[in-house]
Amino acid sequence: MPEKTGSLPTETTVTVPGQPSPQPSSVPTCPPLQLPRYDQDVSQWNCSQQQRIWMKTELESMGLWPGSIPVSNPMKMVSLWRFPPQPELIDSISDLQSPKYFQLHPFFIWKPDNDNLMGRLRNNDTLPCIEGCVQPQVVFAGIGRPRVIVGIAGQYYLLSSRLCCKVCRKRWYADNPLWLENLPKRFTNLLPAILTYKKAICKSVMDELKRTGNSPTDMANQIMEMMHLKYERGNLAYLLSCQNILDGEAGKYDQRTITQFIRQETKPAPFGEYGESDGWNGISVSAHYLTDCLLHE
Repeated sequence: MPEKTGSLPTETTVTVPGQPSPQPSSVPTCPPLQLPRYDQDVSQWNCSQQQRIWMKTELESMGLWPGSIPVSNPMKMVSLWRFPPQPELIDSISDLQSPKYFQLHPFFIWKPDNDNLMGRLRNNDTLPCIEGCVQPQVVFAGIGRPRVIVGIAGQYYLLSSRLCCKVCRKRWYADNPLWLENLPKRFTNLLPAILTYKKAICKSVMDELKRTGNSPTDMANQIMEMMHLKYERGNLAYLLSCQNILDGEAGKYDQRTITQFIRQETKPAPFGEYGESDGWNGISVSAHYLTDCLLHE
């Protein structure tokens, strides 16, 4: 007969006369999770989560993200403009299309310090220090931040790197207006936007204001109408893409697909409102905003 297993002995505490009683050991607490430095920068970007992920992916694919694999571009034939993928062409396998792919906005990469990207424009020239150092040594100091820009055809982001002068240890963003004033004209001519400390607007808007002679109020109304039309087209494209999948499952195209038996959801997810921060994240433009930009120019 097998012997019964007794209960495990409990731990006893021995006290020595004249000695203080031992205190129970405190359970060590885990330190809060620390994100890598550059990922922490991304978490603070003022845009939707899907916009952050896509912009980071684009930088990695171009070899511009710290630690990413270098990319060879023969003759440096690369564009600083990055446009979202065509969401209707994305193969979602068994799932309905996600609205997040229809809510992405283009962005413009502004990294004058990157030799692999803008070395030809620098042409061995030395970038100036924002503090006016005589012999500046301006280097990359961080992935930077995106800044939303108002355009005629919609909004986009200007992604500027963070810079540092190794001489004076001063740090700033590459879209700082004070620093841009010290750059050669060939750099600022490449920028698609006019920047102030608080405002940013596409040069195309200023050109249209001058060409038409419209008042800032009329132009602001025109821009807001165009932006809402673009939002509505994005919403419509998303619904049509989902309807295409549902029609295929219903046998509308002669042969029924089986994805309906794999997928759990049966209707498209809500697209969200125009100004939803984690969705389309649309911005508003006022006549006062345009007036300030026009006076600054």
